[in-house]
Amino acid sequence: GSKDVSFHSIRDSLDYTGLHLVRDLYVVKGKFYDKQGTIIYSTSAPEIGNNQKDNPGFVSAMAGEVRSQLTLAGQYSTWEDVLEENDLVSSFIPLYLGNQVEGVFELYYDVSTSFKELSQVRNLAIVFSGMAFLLLYFILFFIVRRAQQLISHQNSALVSMLGHIRQINASLEMRVEERTRRYVEINRYLGREIQERRRTETELRKLTRAVEQSPVSVIITDLQNHIEYVNPRF
Repeated sequence: GSKDVSFHSIRDSLDYTGLHLVRDLYVVKGKFYDKQGTIIYSTSAPEIGNNQKDNPGFVSAMAGEVRSQLTLAGQYSTWEDVLEENDLVSSFIPLYLGNQVEGVFELYYDVSTSFKELSQVRNLAIVFSGMAFLLLYFILFFIVRRAQQLISHQNSALVSMLGHIRQINASLEMRVEERTRRYVEINRYLGREIQERRRTETELRKLTRAVEQSPVSVIITDLQNHIEYVNPRF
């Protein structure tokens, strides 16, 4: 009975000391481990005496390294109360005596507020990202729509230009056909003229030979009776 009273008295003293040491901090729970991994003190009395020698955090601390890990929402006994649905980060800290690690101190930090703030920041980031994407979508929509309007206007202008070019081309073709027809008619006329001249020249040559070979004397004079030609018979 006296041993139990002494144990509880020591534990109460440790609780009181620990509570005042971490009052201004976010530490809500603590444990002491001996070198064999047995919990010799904890803010949660039922844990005292449990052995955690295979706990990775304890193993790392005994090797001289500080190890931290996140423990998600659950129920935890603290110096003052029982926390429910809180997120904690536990850190295993080696306790040195000289150059030797003689035990491990495990502290639990309440990061629920930070998680909530991070969650709020994340939600705000999601909202702002969504708004930014929505704004970007509308900007791109108006850019694409404006581009489509410009393309449609340019297509209309091109169609109008092509129609005008077709009209000019048709007019040019008509002019070319008209000029070609006129050139063909001129060529035909010149061909007939050439043929007529050749026929006339042939007739003239025939007449000339007839006059030259005529048995009758032939004399050609101008209006002043100047002799211009006589045939050989003269």
